Amino acid sequence: MGTNVQTFRVDGSMSESEVQRVFQDRVDAARREYGNDPYSGSFATCEGLRVYEVEILESEAKAESFLDGRTCKREASAVRFHDTRKRAVKAPTYGGVDGFSAMAQFVSATVDRTKHGLPVVPADQLTDRQKELAVKRMRAHLDAVRIAEDAAVRFAAALRNAGDLTKPLDVPKLRKVRKDVLATLKKREQAHDALKEFDDRMREKLVKVVDGDRGTHWLVLGACAE
Repeated sequence: MGTNVQTFRVDGSMSESEVQRVFQDRVDAARREYGNDPYSGSFATCEGLRVYEVEILESEAKAESFLDGRTCKREASAVRFHDTRKRAVKAPTYGGVDGFSAMAQFVSATVDRTKHGLPVVPADQLTDRQKELAVKRMRAHLDAVRIAEDAAVRFAAALRNAGDLTKPLDVPKLRKVRKDVLATLKKREQAHDALKEFDDRMREKLVKVVDGDRGTHWLVLGACAE
């Protein structure tokens, strides 16, 4: 049996007793859903909440790390942290739609995965020439990734065949397939670098991200038994 770590956040202005009440509501709700299962992996398996009244931590990640090292199985604990997640104050749109994600690897163009053929859509804020380059660089990158993946599949198949002792070993073919894989990997890297170089320049025009101050929150962490 293991431990399923679950977390939730509540307003940092709440008192310790209010946090305890919110936690108990979570426990009661979990027990209504899972009954008396001692290994449901939910807050129903936590027997109490310990609230740490320490200096407010700098981020949610530090709060989770703080609690994770202090919370035993079937226990829960809470600590306050500053919510300083970055926020975008300027972000691109794609085809009139807000599709920007702070986690996106590239911002000059995106892929519309809802449409057949996966068309590349450039950022609306680019010039016509920049849009053309964005689509060209992104398409070249996607094609290079696909070709490299296909080559890797062929190489894996060749290796499986080489392990078949009932068939003669075709060393020249293995060498050729391996050479093809290495070549496609190099082209993939080149296409990626070309897109990244262009995208980094466009990012300065398209995106502005600043540190956000969203106040304080309590992070509640439960080491739930499963």
